[in-house]
Amino acid sequence: MRTFTTILFLILSCSFIWASNIQYIDSLIQVTEKMENSEDKVENLLAISREYHLSDISLSEKYANEARQISKAIGYSKGEAYAYKALGIVEDIRGNYELSLAQSQESVALAQEINDSVLLSDNFNNIGLYYQRSHDLITSLEYLNLSLKFHNNKRPKYKLGYTYLNIAHNHSLLKNFLEAESYLTRVSTMSDFKKGTPFYPFLLFDKAHFHSEKEEFDISNSIINELKEITNKDDNLSVLVESNTLLAENYFAINEYAEALDAIKEAERMNEKLSQESLFPLNKIKGRIFLRQGNVQKGIDTQIKNLKLAQQSGNPKHLSDANLYLSEAYSFQNQPQKAFKYFSQYRNIEDSLAIAQQAKIISTLDFKRQLEVKQQENLSLLEQQRVQMETIDSNKKLNGWIMTAFLLLMVILAQYLFAYSRQRKVNQELNQLVEERTNEIVDLNANYSMQLIQDMEDEKSRISKELHDHIGQELLLIKHESVRAENDALSGRIDGIIEDLRGISKNLSPVALQKFGLKKALENLCDRVDQSTEKIISHDIDDLDKLFKHQSALNIFRIVQEALNNVLKHSDGTAARVNLKRENDRISLTILDNGKGMENLNDNGDIKGIGMYTMEQRAKAIGGELSFGKNKNGDFFVSLEKLLNS
Repeated sequence: MRTFTTILFLILSCSFIWASNIQYIDSLIQVTEKMENSEDKVENLLAISREYHLSDISLSEKYANEARQISKAIGYSKGEAYAYKALGIVEDIRGNYELSLAQSQESVALAQEINDSVLLSDNFNNIGLYYQRSHDLITSLEYLNLSLKFHNNKRPKYKLGYTYLNIAHNHSLLKNFLEAESYLTRVSTMSDFKKGTPFYPFLLFDKAHFHSEKEEFDISNSIINELKEITNKDDNLSVLVESNTLLAENYFAINEYAEALDAIKEAERMNEKLSQESLFPLNKIKGRIFLRQGNVQKGIDTQIKNLKLAQQSGNPKHLSDANLYLSEAYSFQNQPQKAFKYFSQYRNIEDSLAIAQQAKIISTLDFKRQLEVKQQENLSLLEQQRVQMETIDSNKKLNGWIMTAFLLLMVILAQYLFAYSRQRKVNQELNQLVEERTNEIVDLNANYSMQLIQDMEDEKSRISKELHDHIGQELLLIKHESVRAENDALSGRIDGIIEDLRGISKNLSPVALQKFGLKKALENLCDRVDQSTEKIISHDIDDLDKLFKHQSALNIFRIVQEALNNVLKHSDGTAARVNLKRENDRISLTILDNGKGMENLNDNGDIKGIGMYTMEQRAKAIGGELSFGKNKNGDFFVSLEKLLNS
């Protein structure tokens, strides 16, 4: 939606030029059709394609394709690179984002060969927008920073401003508010984004989004109203829809539901000419408002409609949100099974997104390495050509000018040493940059993983409380009514449901941990597993409750819970033991079992399963180190070691 709004606003801002250029374009087409295949013809075709972006996207595609075909036939790499860029813009306007990404990547490969920094900067910005739209903000920031790296004075300043705004938008979503504010400040000082310019609304929207993410809703709403006044004059429907959507989100956050519904209605009225995908955030907010106003069925129907929209669009983030809020809706209607079903689907999608993000990070690093290798190959080729030319010249003069040839050889050697020293310095800087970026990605990913674990625990606690306080109480009332009615069969069934509900609630949020501390909670967990399964579960747990805050104790509890779950699922053993001991200044947690171990470890002992990965992240969160393997007796172990001062 954000990229589509940008493109649409630029088109509307430039539409007055189109009317005056019709005659010029017709004339240019006539001249171009008479030309032989050449670089000049390619440039004309690309110019025609750019002009048709404003009116006829099919014609724009036609002339860009013709430019690409001629460029390839005559070996004009620059023309072919810019043609792929034009085709990427065409597919982006159409909403074919995956195809747009593929075209941009083709353009990048050709831009590397011709060393065109401006084209590389434009393409990396477009790829960054693709990953921003896919909610892969870390990968998006990588490409946007590459865009800044290749930006130079030949690239228009307003494009630099757009890149800054996109980076600020990502940092706002990641809650990196200092970084986001610094980029917004840079754009505010640029003349292309001053009040009254065509690009000023984009600065306003990102400022409104920044303050909304900071929960400064009054400031955000004030900026949105200024933005709406400007865009109403231009009749820019896409910007108005997006502004009203953000306004509705702000009012919902401060429980002003009537104002939120008014903003949604205004957005829906304008949305008739836009894509169905822009309805998703509106329906999401509207459904949640209905729930809080007591119209539960209407809230459920709205969220079901939103789930269908998400399934049609195939947007994984929309699918995740749709399942989460449908789960919330069913919990309001006291349907725990359906609530749990859709919450499980939400968690599965989120886990898949997390794994996909890891793969994309690795892909980004590979792409950067390929880019550096390609640059090195180009430098080496230029160096070889230079040396060959100088060698030929020196051979021609060798017979008559021995002394001159000797001096020339010294000059060549000095130049070579200088080039080698310079290249070595460049390589060192590149290696340092790659290492810094890699460390940043690792840190961002670790923070994201820890935040994801915290969000999971918060959500589990909330659902557990809902199950216990609301659904549990309702079931008890029904049981009392059945007892009074002397309906023993119904009363027995209700007792069974209550026990199942208590089991689910305990798994979601361990009440024993909150009431009695870590030692009692772990002992209770081991005893429950021992009594409810054929496995023999023993334990030896020291009283270390005073050493851990609640969050650290919860992480240790979850590690033991996940390890015992893996023993039940995978080990094929008959017994397991849980030890939690203090040895001087060190805390040691060990889970041993006499089975075959866990199949989600490879030959190097690396973690392959999401459960094991989560255990490792929990260990890191409390300053500990997790290890896996088999001891000398052949027993499989999961071990957590933590220094008390860490």
